[in-house]
Amino acid sequence: MNRRKIPAGSAIGVKCKKECSEQIRKLLGESKILDISKNPLVTKTEISWPTLSDSIDEISMVLSDADFEFTIEEVDYFQAPPPIDPHTNLRLALGNWFEKNSTGNFTMEKNIPNKWEKFGDIALLAMDSFELGFIEHVSLNSEDRGGVLWDEISLALNVKSIGIQQPIANDAVRSSQAILLNSEDGWTKFLDNGVIFTLDVTKVMFSSGNITERHRIARMNMEDEIIVDCFAGIGYYCLHAIVNAGAKHVHACEMNPNSIKALEKALSLNQIGEKLTIYPGDNQESLPKLEYLADRVFLGLLPSSELVWEHAVNCLKQTGGYLHIHMNVEEEKIPNWQKLTIEEINKFAKANGRALSVASSNMVKVKWFSPRVRHVVLDLELRP
Repeated sequence: MNRRKIPAGSAIGVKCKKECSEQIRKLLGESKILDISKNPLVTKTEISWPTLSDSIDEISMVLSDADFEFTIEEVDYFQAPPPIDPHTNLRLALGNWFEKNSTGNFTMEKNIPNKWEKFGDIALLAMDSFELGFIEHVSLNSEDRGGVLWDEISLALNVKSIGIQQPIANDAVRSSQAILLNSEDGWTKFLDNGVIFTLDVTKVMFSSGNITERHRIARMNMEDEIIVDCFAGIGYYCLHAIVNAGAKHVHACEMNPNSIKALEKALSLNQIGEKLTIYPGDNQESLPKLEYLADRVFLGLLPSSELVWEHAVNCLKQTGGYLHIHMNVEEEKIPNWQKLTIEEINKFAKANGRALSVASSNMVKVKWFSPRVRHVVLDLELRP
């Protein structure tokens, strides 16, 4: 019998539209109530994820930050196939290498990676994946400078190459300093909700934690809108605005040449080159050229985009539009920050003779940036 059709019994499940399914899976998984022993039920438009919880209240609490529709109901599921466990594969790969190579004072147990992020066909391991000096020891004490070990770890993680995360560079664009172990090519590409992203992981950071905000942008209706993206990066938000939300054109401001190169590649990969114009350099110089053009302005810089709020207001059309302001804010200060930000935006509009004021606002909590500090997005609608 096909394992996918072996009944696994009923469970309380969460059903949502396919475009929201990855966020549901992530939230349930992080809360350790996703039942991986059962296959999700998939239709043309919806997915139902099985949970380990027997409490609708508990599931509702886990999904309390979700800003899209879902239903919680008891469902009959089928068994999932046996999981491919990368942790087991890693243990086997390290075990084989330790048996055949000089290991000095290093032990296998202290050198098994347990955290990593995948970016297409590259996996970046956490900085503390190996003991201090282990990588250098492997390079000096194996005939192939560790090539076999790094390739085996890559195979265990189902990628072509691996690297090690490093502290973010202390420069104006917060560059990546990741080190690759078995490749010299840091370029990779991956699919995110219908959008192809590409980047050099050794030069550009990519925040996987922003997935809920990227997909929220993708679900908005921006048909025929002109967008100004003040901190475009590799296109985190503006690519979704074009591909999924129907934006007519994006004016993308970015100063990091490595991000610009990635964004240019993404335009070709997504076949949307005619819908996006890139403005290299300091957006303090670029944004004044874009006044009165935008239906919507993205302000996606962390910890704060406050330095260009006044420019952002002036980018809006005479009929007004929307600002999406990203910020890192201490949890208990969020309500007051929202109030002060609205006051500040209204002040900028008045000071520049703009007959606009904040007509509506919406606060979105994207993720925890650090203990007690939230990455939030404040949506403001300005109208005459």
